This record gives sequence, structure tokens and C-alpha cells, in this order.
Amino acid sequence: METRGDYMCVNCGAKAPSLYKQHSPDVLRLYHCKKCENIVDKYVEYDTTIILIDIILQQHQAYRHILFNAGSKPFWKIAVILLLCDSYVLWINQEQKKTRKNFNQFQNFQLDWDIYIMALVTLIELVSFVLTVLIFTQLIRNKWRISYSTLVHAMIVGSCGKLMIVPALIWGQSGSYIYLGLTSFFVWLSLVHVYQAVCGVPQSVAFVTITCSQGIQYLIRCLLLMLMYV
Repeated sequence: METRGDYMCVNCGAKAPSLYKQHSPDVLRLYHCKKCENIVDKYVEYDTTIILIDIILQQHQAYRHILFNAGSKPFWKIAVILLLCDSYVLWINQEQKKTRKNFNQFQNFQLDWDIYIMALVTLIELVSFVLTVLIFTQLIRNKWRISYSTLVHAMIVGSCGKLMIVPALIWGQSGSYIYLGLTSFFVWLSLVHVYQAVCGVPQSVAFVTITCSQGIQYLIRCLLLMLMYV
């Protein structure tokens, strides 16, 4: 394997020159971390399914493998899918509120545009969430110095629980507050753990950072909806 010097030990977070040395097409020798003396990245030999299971179980090592050692990933494509899922859920919730009111012809005409409005609202609130996380990260003293792009990628990976809305669409439960509440809790938990895994901060710091950032995100959503439907 080509040595590039920007890999990370998934156990202690120390930098590593490489993950393994390939002696033959079928023989790999995994490198050990000079700091903690453990294997730099055990997930090199793991199947993707095992990695996904460990991510669901909120294993910090799995998050570090994905973000630092797994090579380039289509994070922007995942972000677009997450944006669409969020937009759809927000649109469904707004439509359910409207069904309790009387519609006139003009309101009926606006329905086709509502999904685009929800997409814009979702985009603005997600940007505000990421910016808030970046600001909090600048204010605290991180154990590791990471780039903004890595932190943004971490927030995308931590938000992948929102894809649970896909089976909800199939089962017709996308408007269920219980289902959406459980999904939101899992996403919050994932964001706390991925932030802690990437920044090397205590769990309490990750808890405050993500909770405050999501709170600001929710306030901005409410403000935008009030302005658009006043």
C-alpha cells in the first residue's frame, strides 16, 4: 500500500504512515500503531456489513475508519439524499397541518410549490446546523486538529440514520410521530458519537455541541416556516 502519512489509528487517533503492507495478492501485514501498539485499522480486513453493524452500534473505531482510512466516499451524494428525505418529512408534516384547515383555490394551486419551499427550508437549516457545529468546534479545545471538510463529512455520516425514512415511505408511516421521534433520537445519538470519535472530545462536550446545534437548527426552521406561511 502506498504510504501517504495521513491515516489514523482507529483506537487512539494517532497518525499512521500506512494501514498495511501487501506482500502478495493474498497476503497482507497490518501495521501496528506506534503509540498504542494496537493494529492501526482492523476494519481493513472486515466485510462492509460488519463495518455497518459497528456503526449502528456507535463504535468510534468504525466511524474513524470510514472518515479517515476508507478513501474517498461520495459524501455529497449522501448529503443530497438526506436533504430529500428531510424535505419530504417536513412537507408531509406541513400538509397534515393544512388538512385541518379549509383550502381555497389559491392554496390548492400552491401545493405543487410547497415541496420546493420545504427543500429550501431544509437546506438553510442544515447549513445553519453545520455552521453552528463548526463554531462550537472552534471555541473548544479539540484533542485532534481536523479539517472543516472532515467535520462536515462526519456530520453527514452521523445523519445517515435519516435514511430510516425510506422504509417508512414503503410502510406508510412517514407521518408517524413515534417513528419520526425514534429516528430523530437515533440521529442525535449518532451525531454525538461521530463528533466525539472525530474530535476526540469528552462525551459531555459532544452532547452540548450537538444538542445546541440541533436546537438552533430547529429554531431557524420554525422562524422560516413562520415567515413563509404568515
